[in-house]
Amino acid sequence: MSRPQQGEIREAFRRALINVWGCGIRPRDKGLRNIGWDEAERECYIVDFEDCKIIDVGQVDVPEFSEAEFRHWDLAEENVVHYRTWYDLDKVGNAAGAAKNGA
Repeated sequence: MSRPQQGEIREAFRRALINVWGCGIRPRDKGLRNIGWDEAERECYIVDFEDCKIIDVGQVDVPEFSEAEFRHWDLAEENVVHYRTWYDLDKVGNAAGAAKNGA
């Protein structure tokens, strides 16, 4: 995935998370497994709200988005490099070997 594509996904994620926060939802189960990417619509979706905190948006301000959120959700550059290695190996059937060898 190119850097411009990564940037597009990260920006879509930022918008999605701010929208979720604006609805009074603070997800606690953060990670790639709870992020959906719609390639056709170029939109990101946050899913799986079974572990979240509900906030009265009239009482509490929506938090400011920070770069740390990318790390919390496994979207930071170091996470992208790790997953890129994993999925590239998986395409040729070597993911189990990669995990075994610490890739």
